[in-house]
Amino acid sequence: MADTFGGKFYPNGIDKERANSKDTLWLKITPRKLVMTNINTRTDHVADDDSAKADTMWFLMPMTQMFVYQHTWEDLVTPAAALKTITSKIQKQYDILKSTWAGVGGISVGHKADNPHLYTGSTRRSFNIQFEFSVYTDTYNDVFLPIQKLIEYSCAEISDKYTEFTFPYVFNLQTFTGKSKSVDIVSIKTVALTSVQPSYKGPWIDGYPSAATVDLGFVDINPLYRGNLVTEKDKKITVRSKSQFME
Repeated sequence: MADTFGGKFYPNGIDKERANSKDTLWLKITPRKLVMTNINTRTDHVADDDSAKADTMWFLMPMTQMFVYQHTWEDLVTPAAALKTITSKIQKQYDILKSTWAGVGGISVGHKADNPHLYTGSTRRSFNIQFEFSVYTDTYNDVFLPIQKLIEYSCAEISDKYTEFTFPYVFNLQTFTGKSKSVDIVSIKTVALTSVQPSYKGPWIDGYPSAATVDLGFVDINPLYRGNLVTEKDKKITVRSKSQFME
């Protein structure tokens, strides 16, 4: 149930006291107005922190959430490797011709030398998150309007005379416990909202849905580097024994 628009949205049947405990995880979605992008370098896109004209929303994270981190490794093609491939092909053709007899043609078999792989880049971080909306006071403000706002923020804008173009909003994503302690499960400064897929549910009250689920697709607009990830750089991984967990 939505508390107030621009605030926290509680799924139907969730106890508010339990939802605001230290053992729950909320995602804070803060719209940010994109005012400049530098397409010639890989520096951060610059966004205006003033979000006064857009609503910040809080959603309970689902019990299961998948994230995608992908990197591209391709064949290392050096002059030596290219020459090796060509030489290998010539040798293969020669061996085939040598093994044939008069009147019977050999079969041409291509051969590619195996080369080491070289890191060439990373795809942008991307993930989809599904949230629920339920009526709290009225269907328009609690269910329909928040979803329409998300759709609106994801779109660009053009002026009536087509003289001014405004980029879609970008978003700051940060997870918190129900006690407002920041947790770096999701901590990304600038993401694009690339898809909004609502599924409205009846009963329809005053013409609006009384519940809905919405699938939001996010993509980090900045390249994926180690420095973009929030981790304790000097902290070592430690494994606790079963008895320690039982204490």
